[in-house]
Amino acid sequence: MKFIITEPDDNIRSAAATWDTSGAEASDFLKGLSPQEITQIVQDQEGLRKLSADLHAVQEHPAREYAALTDGGALVGYARVSGYGGPDPEIEIEIAPPFRRRGCGRELLCRVIQEVFRSTDAEKIVYRVRSNNTASIRLIESLGGILQEPASVAESLLMRRYWVERDGFEKNQHDVERE
Repeated sequence: MKFIITEPDDNIRSAAATWDTSGAEASDFLKGLSPQEITQIVQDQEGLRKLSADLHAVQEHPAREYAALTDGGALVGYARVSGYGGPDPEIEIEIAPPFRRRGCGRELLCRVIQEVFRSTDAEKIVYRVRSNNTASIRLIESLGGILQEPASVAESLLMRRYWVERDGFEKNQHDVERE
C-alpha cells in the first residue's frame, strides 16, 4: 500500500494515541516472563539503570514525527525519530490496527529511514523492539537491521536493539527493487 507521509498535527497525534497498545502488550509480555527471568532482571540493577538511562536519553533529543495517511485521509501509521540530526537517531513506529499485517509498517519504516539518511549525516539508525514482538523483529531484519549484543541481562530479556546502517540499508533497498 502506498500512502502519503506528512507532519502530524494534534488531531493525528490524538488519534494515534488511541491505538497505542504498547502498554497492554508490555504488560502481557511481562506477565509471560518466567520466575527465573524476572529474578534475573531484578538482580541486574545496573543493567536496568543503564537501559532506563538509554531510553530516557534518546527521548531528550530533538524528535521529528511523521504520519502516514491514505489518499482518502485515513491515518495508517505514526513514526517518531528521537535524536533526529544526531549520530544515532532512534525510530519507533505504530500502525493503526486496521492496517496491520498489510505491509504498511514496512512502507512507513522504509520511507522514514530513507528520509533520515537523505536529510542527516547519520550513518546508522537504532530500532528497539520488545523481544516478543515477532512481527516487528521480522520487519527490521527484512530491512537489513543488525541485531546488537545486549548490554545487560535485563536488556537481553526485555528487548532487542537493532542498527540499520546507511550502506547496508541502501544495498538492501537496491536488492529488493531488483527482485
